[in-house]
Amino acid sequence: MQTIRTFFRPLTILAILVALVTAFWAPTLFHNKVLVHGDSVLHGLSLWDYYAQNIGQLSNLLWSRNTYGGHPIFAEGQGAFAFPLNMVLVHMMTPIYANSFAHWVQMIVAGIAVYGLSRTLNLSVWTAGFAALATVFSSYWLQMQENMTVSMTVMCVPWFIWAAECWFQRPGWRAAILLGITAALVVFAGYPHHLQGAAVYVVVSLLPSLLERQSRTELITKFPILWKTGLLAIAVGIGLAAVQLLPLLELTQYSHRAAGAAPVFFEEPLDKYIRGFLFNLRAHELEQTNFIASIGSSLVVLVFTLAIFFKMPTRIKGHFVATLVLLNLAMGGTSPLTACLYNWHLIPGMHYFRVMIPYFIVAAVGVGIIAGFSIDRVSAALKGCNSNRIAQYFVSWRGKCVTAIFVSFWTFSLYRVGIPFPIGAKHIAFAGLGIVTVVMLTKARRTSWIPMVLFFVLALEVASMKLDEYVFVAPSALNKPETVSIIERDDPQRNYKVYSDSMSFLTMLGSPHQEHLADNIQSVLAHLVGLSNLRWNLPSMTGATALQLRERTFIDATLNQEIRGISGAPVGLRLIDLLGVKYIASDGPKETPGLHLKFQDPATNTWLFENTAAKPRFQVYTNYRIVKDSQEALEALQATTVPLLALQATHFMTPKANTAIAPSTPGTEPQMSFNLTKDTFTHYELSTTSTQPSWLFLADSNYPGWHAYIDGVETPVYTAQILGKAIAIPPGDHVVTLIFKSASFRLGLWLTAAILLAIAILSTMSIARSAVRNI
Repeated sequence: MQTIRTFFRPLTILAILVALVTAFWAPTLFHNKVLVHGDSVLHGLSLWDYYAQNIGQLSNLLWSRNTYGGHPIFAEGQGAFAFPLNMVLVHMMTPIYANSFAHWVQMIVAGIAVYGLSRTLNLSVWTAGFAALATVFSSYWLQMQENMTVSMTVMCVPWFIWAAECWFQRPGWRAAILLGITAALVVFAGYPHHLQGAAVYVVVSLLPSLLERQSRTELITKFPILWKTGLLAIAVGIGLAAVQLLPLLELTQYSHRAAGAAPVFFEEPLDKYIRGFLFNLRAHELEQTNFIASIGSSLVVLVFTLAIFFKMPTRIKGHFVATLVLLNLAMGGTSPLTACLYNWHLIPGMHYFRVMIPYFIVAAVGVGIIAGFSIDRVSAALKGCNSNRIAQYFVSWRGKCVTAIFVSFWTFSLYRVGIPFPIGAKHIAFAGLGIVTVVMLTKARRTSWIPMVLFFVLALEVASMKLDEYVFVAPSALNKPETVSIIERDDPQRNYKVYSDSMSFLTMLGSPHQEHLADNIQSVLAHLVGLSNLRWNLPSMTGATALQLRERTFIDATLNQEIRGISGAPVGLRLIDLLGVKYIASDGPKETPGLHLKFQDPATNTWLFENTAAKPRFQVYTNYRIVKDSQEALEALQATTVPLLALQATHFMTPKANTAIAPSTPGTEPQMSFNLTKDTFTHYELSTTSTQPSWLFLADSNYPGWHAYIDGVETPVYTAQILGKAIAIPPGDHVVTLIFKSASFRLGLWLTAAILLAIAILSTMSIARSAVRNI
């Protein structure tokens, strides 16, 4: 009986969490519907499709010619190809269902971690459940369900923080290994911003321990084992994540963010953040530009702010301070604290992120924990409360200051933004219901019920106000559009690229409750926006990930000018011609020379143009020029009136370019023929016949790991035409091999395997020792 009572409350909380999450995703789990809003199709579902198509071809996951004109897609991490859950689901389910099922699992697993973390911090069972619901159903967590990569890291963040808390309270090699494993999982999930934010949270949470004598003494006592096991955790985390981390670091070096990223949405009006804290506003209820999603519950924020009335244990104080810091970071330049930290480069890694809002993911965990702590303290304070004692507190200096802060915050917030109807009034009503409940239970001398009742009040709020965040549509909305069928028939060998010159994706960033959601997604797919081309294996010059190569970003303006017909380069010598951009999907007509209308669909407002001057993937040149960088290459290509190959020698070229090159022969027609005998994303084999020295050009980005061999002898691979690669071919008959072999991936794989083996050996030895002791 005692065992039943012990597990009844946790199991009840878990059952309610599972029920609410299941109700949220029920249309996708049971009714054959699909989430299409935001990034879900343009990014997440397309990556699931790509993963499923290439699960048996690892090399295609390392390099894809189907995005950004050639890209190390695994290195970016946003496909989460190495994330264990995704690796399992991609073998078991269709991409559409795997996407939905992963979201369902993510919310439940994250809620369990928040519950466990709360219990480790000595919160009661019901308040730990309150923290779990407050976190996983916070409005920003719900909003980010549209992004597969973000939602996977969301699942791992509370586990990382929980592992860090266990390590700090009871340092040892087991806790350190667990901390390293959770850190590695965040890396595998594919969104480094959240690992950096969680690490900042953990570090800041430890600072209060330095300011109090007793905790400082304990910290000094534990310091030797903390730093040793801390180094172990770092080593395990880096080692386990090496297979993903090393390629990611390599890509960062060659991406357009190598020197950092310019922040966007950095200084938004304060009112937007206040609305996001207090109300779960959606685009169909209030103009989306008027709020920024974050906590989205007046009840949760109310009990969170009550924490200032109570004396906090050191660890709770640490989480409170860390939460405030993360909330400030999420508000970007709107917060003077964040502006100072950002401008003075005081937080490592912060300048590599375009937006600060993702810090709300981490902050929501802290808000839930502190809200749970406040409920416990309210319950304890009101138990057998004495009105004189309460009066004495509020007339004391501390009571007056705290009350002034509390009243000022709520007066200022509600005065600034008002109460948007009807949704805002409902949120205030639930906060009021919480207050009334506490008062009634206090009068009935049932203060011990306060945590349980407030948990159910929050569950009721979630059930009545947060389960319709999205509208789901039938899978038929994802059917292959006619533009794709036309391109497939016209170019079955995938020798040419598509380019999406459309703003139709903006409809996916509006309300998920928009009237013509299914029609809009069909328009987006017809325009091949984002990564949607991956679903049908079409090479594209566009994409929807964070780390484009520098060269791809550099030519973006030029490509747009050429597509609009405002470039000075002649037809046939433009970049869109040289790089094989043959199909352009647009929102309207174009008068650009060389572009001819191939298909028009008024229903989706799609105009598909064919660039008749586009050249195929493989091209042959005899006229070339060595340039020092992309700018000089662009200038040379825009100035020439005859076919020209602009070559750059790169520092990652193997072997180095120190052999003699045949003289350039302008105006000479290339005398070389070739036959493509092997054609995969990462391995090409050609038989070539030439009567003169020539250059073989492939319109696919150059990158460390590309190697070329002529008759088995390695030859340098040059960067060519800014976003391609070329090799010198001598006269005669030859067998040419071009292959991608990622050294960073291979080294990372060995390191990851070594750490996994070491953990397995340590775990086996530990179990064996325990078994011997118990004999």
